[in-house]
Amino acid sequence: MLTFIAIAHVIIAIILVTLILLQDSKGGAMGVLGGGGSSNSVFGSTGASNFLVKATRAVAILFAVTCFVLAYMTSQKSSSVFDGAPTTTMGTPATGTNTATPKAATGAAGATDTKTTAVNTAADVKATAEKTATDAKAAVGTVAADAEKAAADAKAAAEKAAAEKAISN
Repeated sequence: MLTFIAIAHVIIAIILVTLILLQDSKGGAMGVLGGGGSSNSVFGSTGASNFLVKATRAVAILFAVTCFVLAYMTSQKSSSVFDGAPTTTMGTPATGTNTATPKAATGAAGATDTKTTAVNTAADVKATAEKTATDAKAAVGTVAADAEKAAADAKAAAEKAAAEKAISN
């Protein structure tokens, strides 16, 4: 719905600009296209002025309404990309910075707890990194072995094809 109103808003803005540009700056609407003051003009002797003024007024009101509707609709959506993110129960970041409250930070127990948590977190990160590195090495070794086997199979197939070609000649 928001997209539909936004597209309609842009179209209304283009129509409004067009209507404003069609009007003569001195009040003789569509003076360029023959709508000045003559009776044989497209809209009659006074029809162009009244028609363009009324159309501009109506489109301007419609433009204002779409402005208010878009402003209201976008202000009602207060969602964030972090709304669905899981919450953490840890009070200390992995960097080991002390984020304890000033009251707890003044005591040695608060600093020791923060340091212990940081050390444990660093050890967990290190273990995970080592496991990932081991897994990567194993995957590279498997890929290398598969590549060597494929090369040997390709070489054998080429030798077989060459032998068959030599026999058929």
